[in-house]
Amino acid sequence: MLMKHTVIKYALAAGCALLLAGAVFCPPPAMRSVSADDPQNVATVDEMGYTSFGEALAAWQEEDASTLTLSEDVEVAETIEIKAGETKTLDLGTHTLTLNSEEGGSVLKVEGTLTVNGPGTLTGGSAEQGGGIYVGVLGNLTLNGCTVSGNTAPQGGGVFVTGKLTLSGDAVVEDNTDGNGGDSNIFLSSGNKINLNGFTGRAGVTVISTEEAFAAEDEGSTGVFTSDNKSYVAEGGKLKTAPLDSITAEYRGEGKVFPTTPLETLKEDVSVSGINVNGAAYTGQLSFELSGTLRVGPSEVTVTASGEGEETAYDTVTVPVEKPVLVSIEAIAPEYPPKIYFDSPSSALTSGDGYTFKGVYSDGNSRTVCATAEETAQKCGEEYITDFYTLSADFTTRENGKATVTVTAGSVSATFLVEVSKYVVPLSEEEVSEQSVIEGGTLDTRAFVPSLPAGVEIVAELNGAPLDVSALEPDVYEVKLSFLVTDSENYEEIASVFNTRLTVLRRQLTYEENGADFSATRSGGLPPAWRLKAEDVTRAVTVKLEGSLEAQAVYEITLQEKGVVVEDPGTITVSLSVPEELSDKQITLFLMNADGTLSEVKAEREENRLVFKAASLSHARYVIAVETASRVYLILSIVFGVACVLGAAALLFYLVVKRKMRLR
Repeated sequence: MLMKHTVIKYALAAGCALLLAGAVFCPPPAMRSVSADDPQNVATVDEMGYTSFGEALAAWQEEDASTLTLSEDVEVAETIEIKAGETKTLDLGTHTLTLNSEEGGSVLKVEGTLTVNGPGTLTGGSAEQGGGIYVGVLGNLTLNGCTVSGNTAPQGGGVFVTGKLTLSGDAVVEDNTDGNGGDSNIFLSSGNKINLNGFTGRAGVTVISTEEAFAAEDEGSTGVFTSDNKSYVAEGGKLKTAPLDSITAEYRGEGKVFPTTPLETLKEDVSVSGINVNGAAYTGQLSFELSGTLRVGPSEVTVTASGEGEETAYDTVTVPVEKPVLVSIEAIAPEYPPKIYFDSPSSALTSGDGYTFKGVYSDGNSRTVCATAEETAQKCGEEYITDFYTLSADFTTRENGKATVTVTAGSVSATFLVEVSKYVVPLSEEEVSEQSVIEGGTLDTRAFVPSLPAGVEIVAELNGAPLDVSALEPDVYEVKLSFLVTDSENYEEIASVFNTRLTVLRRQLTYEENGADFSATRSGGLPPAWRLKAEDVTRAVTVKLEGSLEAQAVYEITLQEKGVVVEDPGTITVSLSVPEELSDKQITLFLMNADGTLSEVKAEREENRLVFKAASLSHARYVIAVETASRVYLILSIVFGVACVLGAAALLFYLVVKRKMRLR
């Protein structure tokens, strides 16, 4: 119990001590003094603090007041005015001064002199002119390191200036609008300039004129200006057309375009619009050029545009290009046209330096029309030209010596006349040849002058009479040739006469001696001066044969011309008769060589004659041999065969008998 009372006493004593301390150190609110730095102050005016901004504003608007300093963010319901003749300073510190009014209006209206210090912000204004700050004709506004943003007005959403405006420090006038999504920051009335005093901030300006600078030069200022109108950019306190960034080109031509159409002529059908670096339509002077190669079909052309500052941008347009169509064709005769005859091919017109053909095409150009793609590539060099000409002509049909020729290319054709010449055969230049014929044969007299054209006949005479080859004996004859024109329409008369030779060749040479006859023939006949000589030399030579062959006759055959051996007569077919006593004998033919050896000759037996081929008949000796032992050999063979059969039968009989005896 004692302990309990003790605790209570201690507690009462502690409470009294606390109350006493509170009375000494914490006086009642009504007795506190208010200082300028008290955090409950909204603003101060010349170091006098106010808890109500209205009271502070009223005090600031007194004639002798100078500086209004915000201690916290403040909203006002109506425009704050600085009247003419007044000189004031608004120090925003780090705070924001906001106009909050359903009726709108400028945040500040300056008719006198006002300096706004930052880095605080002025915002919320909405008016027709100067949403943030309106500066009248007598007004003089300095923005020092503060920010004006979030205000709206068609003219000068941030600041509207008809008086004076100075920017200094890190002042910022940005992100103010015209109410329609466009930028509207500083609007300067005509002739006004922004005075700079060490300006390092950022500001947007509304373009009034691009001819004059909108800001006074100040070397200590490095601030950045941008144009509210995206058609322009601000540079060094001056406005200029915003540089070109990109273009859009469109081809709207409706006329025909060909690969040869000059690109320059297409410019009037190309529209080009530009976009500047601000993403707006480019408003400066825009020029452009076209480049590329036009080809048949959709053809891409490059459009290169240049802005006022020589900046460039590119785009392409697709141009439909047509293939030039051949409209007409004309034959161009050379200075010296080629000679054309009734049987000339149409190609003779264009051979060498002959006719050429010019075509006029739908693109207005003339081109050489060729016969082949290869020729076209060489002469025109244009792969899209595929019209090739063909010629049709009948030179046998003509009027007044001229024939009509038709040239056709594609669906176009034209006709022209050409002179058709008559053949004039200069026989003095013709080669008249000698001819030969086998006795009893026939001869085409044109063979004397094989190059003579048709329409001219050759008349051959022998001793004043028409030449009849079939009645001539083998010999060499002098023949007279004259010429007769049978086609006077195509050939001119020829009066030349020539003499030439005709050789009648022998069909074969024969020679008979002592009942044996020989003949020799050659393909193409034998010259009439050749002679065949054969001699039986059987008794004059010794022939050595092997086996059962026996020489029955030896003939020496020689081919001569005027008593001289013909050394190289070509292949001669020789036929000799077989002696009657040998007609049933088996005969073998041999050629006796110079050293006495024999070479068998392949000979065909035709009834009672031997036929063989020889490459030379220069004292050639041929041996006819027969088989003398043929019958004896046959008899002996039969006897031997019978003996063999009998011996075999006797042996078989012996073996059979012997076996029977064993079995017994």
